[in-house]
Amino acid sequence: MAVAHGLRLAADFESDGAAKATSGMSHSLSPCRILVEKPHLGPQLAPVLAGDARFAPTLSLAGRTAQPALPSTAYRIGGFGGSEGLARWLAAERIEAMVDATHPFAARISENAVAAAHSSRIPLASIVRPPWTAQAGDRWRLVESAKAAACSLGAPPARVFLPIGRRELAAFK
Repeated sequence: MAVAHGLRLAADFESDGAAKATSGMSHSLSPCRILVEKPHLGPQLAPVLAGDARFAPTLSLAGRTAQPALPSTAYRIGGFGGSEGLARWLAAERIEAMVDATHPFAARISENAVAAAHSSRIPLASIVRPPWTAQAGDRWRLVESAKAAACSLGAPPARVFLPIGRRELAAFK
């Protein structure tokens, strides 16, 4: 079983599409074609899968970065056009499994991956980052939106840690 970034990778899947962690996989004549959705752990996961003869990964880059670091594995850049477009691409490319390794703020990508995997009847493994939990000494402020968070800080300048996606940054400028 491969390990990337401390994560155990599923080597095969149950017949209902649920990931099953094992050390073996039924051997076929060709590698299992896998789509790895970026941007979070995809760049670390794709090379690990590519190094295993059982897999032929394609890394999907959203296309929002002007000059992305291109992987040594197969890749594609750009959106799919929602879950229906993703399902069409999966069929056209004969993808046999999908790994959602997106950032926690990429909720729409994950929703589309679930819908496309379901309609395409292919297994989907999702790598989910554990949520942060409050620690002694923390000063968390729970708010409803990025704009509300910016307002809760008071007058600038303020030094804060923002665990947010870049789309929410405008509220803090």
